[in-house]
Amino acid sequence: MREMAEVYETIAKLELQHKRTQHVDTQTELLNARRRLRDLITRKYYRSLQYSKNFFYIHANKGGKFLAHLLKGDTPRTR
Repeated sequence: MREMAEVYETIAKLELQHKRTQHVDTQTELLNARRRLRDLITRKYYRSLQYSKNFFYIHANKGGKFLAHLLKGDTPRTR
């Protein structure tokens, strides 16, 4: 999470610098920082996806609170 915050800060600084200078090297650094951010977000997404898959695999075919909650679903709360 700290790494993502650092990349966000870097992107903000590079965007301001690029607006002022319009230098090609700054644009290249900005594109690399955005690519790094995209990679971090993708890695975080796949990690949470793997966690969800693992959680459902562990709790599959077992009776308990988790299954009861899933089966209950969203019931209308009107009378």
